[in-house]
Amino acid sequence: MNIAELHKQLPEQIPAEISDQIQFFLRSNADQQMRFVIFLQKQIDFVLLQKALRLTIYAKTVFSYFYKEEVKVALWQKQEEIDASLLIDLIEVNADQGKEIDRFLTLEILPFSFPLVRARVIRNGQKDILCINMNHTPTDGSGLKDFVKTLSSVYTKLVTNQEIEIRQDITGDRSLKQVMDHFTFFQKLKFAKEGFSTPKRGLTWSFNWEKSGIENRKFITSMKIDSGTFERIKAYSKANDATINDIVLAAFIRSFESTNTKNQYAAKPVIVPFDLRKFVKATDNLSICSLTGSLICNIGRITGNSFNDTLIKVRDEMDRKKMVHAEMNMITQILVLSKLMSYEKLKGQMMNRKMPPIPLVTNVGIIDPEDINFNEISVEDAYITGAICTGDFFCMGYSTFKKVMTFSIGYTGGEKQEHKVKDYLESFKTELERIN
Repeated sequence: MNIAELHKQLPEQIPAEISDQIQFFLRSNADQQMRFVIFLQKQIDFVLLQKALRLTIYAKTVFSYFYKEEVKVALWQKQEEIDASLLIDLIEVNADQGKEIDRFLTLEILPFSFPLVRARVIRNGQKDILCINMNHTPTDGSGLKDFVKTLSSVYTKLVTNQEIEIRQDITGDRSLKQVMDHFTFFQKLKFAKEGFSTPKRGLTWSFNWEKSGIENRKFITSMKIDSGTFERIKAYSKANDATINDIVLAAFIRSFESTNTKNQYAAKPVIVPFDLRKFVKATDNLSICSLTGSLICNIGRITGNSFNDTLIKVRDEMDRKKMVHAEMNMITQILVLSKLMSYEKLKGQMMNRKMPPIPLVTNVGIIDPEDINFNEISVEDAYITGAICTGDFFCMGYSTFKKVMTFSIGYTGGEKQEHKVKDYLESFKTELERIN
């Protein structure tokens, strides 16, 4: 089946699920984009990759659309037939490939323009770096990984067969209903009640950006934790009956407090996103979508004297929240609101409400080398970065590839803000490297 036929198969419009709308509304705090960077040990076939990307967008059909707003509803409107030149380009560099990566990762991709996914191959001699930039509105970090896994699979098949058939997920389920069906009526009622009654008092700490508003460049600053430290973290987590994410949160809180002295005596909430796919039945027809909830981990004002003190507080707080599925509260609240008001009113309420700039830590998870296997081209490194935050908001995301953890922070500002983030990451890295 050729591209024209694939395009013809798509319906003119599909509904924008409430999960799409939530991601869209969050644009008031961040650019709502995700980035995937893959360092290949040799050159990839660029022409074949162009075709693979085009086919993957038709396989993951929501990326063939753009976000369209109406007074009562939002929907996905089919775009014109996809031109490969809009999707991906190739740039050759001789020296600083890092600058070229940063330049691409900070490009703006809007949900109501096209395309929703852009890619670039940065070629340095005989090695390539594949960068993928995706708008967050139709999916989340797990969806990004699924998209790239499909892209690598399509590319690998094209090497031996240029006429491969792809399956379009036109009938796949993108709704939150597949998550909500896991819970009883009384559980849903409790989630909604908690969502509407969650107190905002005491949520006062924030990163001391000291932004002047004069310089507003986009930055993504990253830092790596090597495999040796990862193994120590893993052993330490088992010894303390905690998760690796608990340890990251403990280090985050301690570093956030020590590098922002105004936060010494404030309560210390952190937003922690959760992948809700664990509640979806394996037999369900799941399509690429956003299935992310979040809870607030708040250990109070006192972190404790030692790292272990902080970890125990984080572990116990997270265990309490996970036991009652607190990650469902806010998303259930928004689901209820979407039933009671029009899209326009919901958008106004969500985007205009004054949210305290609570920091966020998101774990995109492990990147499986098999999922980024472009016809057996070895991968030296790979990582995923999250959104670039605006205003006073602060978000750190991390992913793990071959036991190396990559932490990244996206933000706007100038040199002062860049130095502040680098100082913070140095402190955070020290906290993790002290673990033994």
